Amino acid sequence: MGKKMKAGSFFMVLLVTALMLVLAACNSSDETSSSEKSEGGSEGLPKNYPNKSIDALVGYAPGGGQDLIMRTTGQILNEEEIMKQPFVVTNKAGAGGRIASEEVAKQKDNPYKLIVIPEYGTGWDPRINLKFSDFKPIASLATSELFIYVHKDSPYETMEELLSSLKTEKDLTIGTLGPVDGGEAFKWDVIRQGAGIEKLNFVPMAGASESLTAVLGGQIDTTLGVLPVMKDYIKTGEVRVLAVLSEERSKDLPDVPTLKEAGVDVTFNRYTGIWTGGDVPDAVVNYWAENLKKMTETDTWKEFLANRGLSPYYLDTEEYTKLIETEGSKFKEYVEGLEQ
Repeated sequence: MGKKMKAGSFFMVLLVTALMLVLAACNSSDETSSSEKSEGGSEGLPKNYPNKSIDALVGYAPGGGQDLIMRTTGQILNEEEIMKQPFVVTNKAGAGGRIASEEVAKQKDNPYKLIVIPEYGTGWDPRINLKFSDFKPIASLATSELFIYVHKDSPYETMEELLSSLKTEKDLTIGTLGPVDGGEAFKWDVIRQGAGIEKLNFVPMAGASESLTAVLGGQIDTTLGVLPVMKDYIKTGEVRVLAVLSEERSKDLPDVPTLKEAGVDVTFNRYTGIWTGGDVPDAVVNYWAENLKKMTETDTWKEFLANRGLSPYYLDTEEYTKLIETEGSKFKEYVEGLEQ
């Protein structure tokens, strides 16, 4: 009987020991999973991130404003030793930047894929197969002031005169960057509502340079412009700038009144930022937001902005996303109104 008890005790000890080993293994597994999650899951950076080149997409042609911003960003990040990995910039122009955006949306969990986006970007048009949730804005980098201008021989000397004519002269033409359901026509429509104008006559243009050429040639009466495109023509007096759409007058053109001074309480600027895919971990977004902030504080970046006629405009992820959602939602309403 005593020997049986000893044998039973022996087997009980073996059983308890085995259970303890199983529990220890489970705990170890949990700790490993937690560690892996913090390094490579949704709560943390992928392990050793970044450890290869960055796929930097531009939805517009080489040499344009968005292209130069993306290329300069990568260059400064490397030269200032903020990060070592190079930016491999790929231009996928077409459809107003949508082709490049679609690639990001298809690989929306890829933490190595970034895209440069003007203003509120893509994902707001209910007619296309892209959603804003397919993307995560990271930070804005710069902005351009928007000006309303006319030819030097235009009969409109002031913004008030132009607005008055827009109310009565239905054949007065406005050049827009892109179609009537695009972002620039949307801006003009907001101005239309603010000024109490019934209808505007849009003439779609392929780009800002084409709009300028059309103003100079008399094909259109007015359009929106940015300093990098039209500054030489302002110096020669070939165009007359009537208003700036910013909250305050431009430091570069201090004699030009704001649109608000003309009685229309509407402001816009053409800001640019960096986005990534909607399923990329927040830790990756934070990584980029912090490093982009460092980049925008360098003298090299400030010099680049000054040479391009751009202004500093860093917004962190929260501020930038809020701005995009506000303007994007209004654009969506505008497009939906056109469909009715």
